[in-house]
Amino acid sequence: KEIEQLRERMLVDERVLEVVDYGSGKGQDGSGANQTKKVKEIAKRSLARKKYAQMLFRLVNWLGHQLREEAGGLCIVELGTSLGITTAYLAGVDKNDRVCTYEGSSAIAEVARQNWKALGLSNIACIEGEIKVEDLAKLDRVDVAFVDANHTYEASLKYFDVLAQKVHEKSVVVMDDIHHSEEMERACI
Repeated sequence: KEIEQLRERMLVDERVLEVVDYGSGKGQDGSGANQTKKVKEIAKRSLARKKYAQMLFRLVNWLGHQLREEAGGLCIVELGTSLGITTAYLAGVDKNDRVCTYEGSSAIAEVARQNWKALGLSNIACIEGEIKVEDLAKLDRVDVAFVDANHTYEASLKYFDVLAQKVHEKSVVVMDDIHHSEEMERACI
């Protein structure tokens, strides 16, 4: 309930942020597109619908019943933090789960951290900047991955390829926005 209240506040938040958007794939030099956006604009564009966020919560809960005893907590990876609402759903299931999330924009990551602090979530590590395959390669294992980041063909394939090396037979990888563009559809075939 607290997460949904926070979600609703994000949808009317008038704060203006200077953001870098790697997820659009529109940067002139591959460094991301610089823009000024209101938090509410970011929220309307990027927040997962309530039913999908709750589905991810239930997925983590179910998978956790399968794996927590043997692993001591799930290793959850999220590519594309945005305002941290979906991250909160992923991290809110069990405090022993570890969530590693990646956000390209420092300003957006700061709003996400504020949201997690308001919810009392301390099991989240947020890495800022463009997602680097070498950083993902350092992960020991991945139990759950939620990919909602750079929406280009090349980036989607790179993310999936490196995550595929870290998963096991009970892992789940969710690729969001597969119909975002022709590139995404091609990447997810």
